[in-house]
Amino acid sequence: MKRVAVILVNYGDYALRFLQSCYESLLAQTFPKGQWSLFIVDNASTPESRAFLEQVAKEARILPVKGNLGWAGGNNSAIRIALREGYDYFVMLNMDVVLDGEWLKHFAEDAERRGDVEIFQSKIYLHGTDRINSFGNRIQFLGYGYCNGYGRKGPVPSTPIDFASGASMLVKREVFERCGLFCEEYFLYGEDLEFCWRARLAGYRVGLAERSICYHKYDFRNILNALYYVERNRLLSLFTLEKWGTLLLTLPALLLFEM
Repeated sequence: MKRVAVILVNYGDYALRFLQSCYESLLAQTFPKGQWSLFIVDNASTPESRAFLEQVAKEARILPVKGNLGWAGGNNSAIRIALREGYDYFVMLNMDVVLDGEWLKHFAEDAERRGDVEIFQSKIYLHGTDRINSFGNRIQFLGYGYCNGYGRKGPVPSTPIDFASGASMLVKREVFERCGLFCEEYFLYGEDLEFCWRARLAGYRVGLAERSICYHKYDFRNILNALYYVERNRLLSLFTLEKWGTLLLTLPALLLFEM
């Protein structure tokens, strides 16, 4: 079985609000403990935040960072270490999730079994419900990412996955080695979309690990509070990754929407 690095990123009071239940569900994983490690990146670390992380997550490797590197930079700081140490699979995980007991086992098994996919997303449900948060994310033609099946109950028709949600995302080592890491210019929101789009242009594929299940304490207000990054990063992705012919074709709709 491959070695897996699971990465959480903290900033401010995020760990105080969410870490306990997330960490408890990590401890309950059936995946062999010797095969995976937990890294927690502490953005804008203080003595108090580091002490809290070390107290709650005793088996985690805490990586204190002086400044706030954002989601992309925080994950990258742990990915670089895990690459040097020979890990095979890298799991980016939001702290505001609770995991099914076999979440990591099924994630790793699907990655091992399916040679046709290099980036995976878990099935993500809204926490405390049987409603869907995301069964794989899509990209709308003006550059917006959205959750496939959001709010639905029951099965969702099988559709292509354009990008994996950074809330629970597994990437095989070769993708980072060939495509580079997350784009730190994005800082917050859209990094998962940009990375998967870039990886797909390089020939890699994104898929759903259907048996790997987690429950996300999703709050859409967080996105509205960061609307600047959502809009800026959407345009960055369009103008750096989209073909110019497609941009010209969609330009009237894009200009109308911007107005």
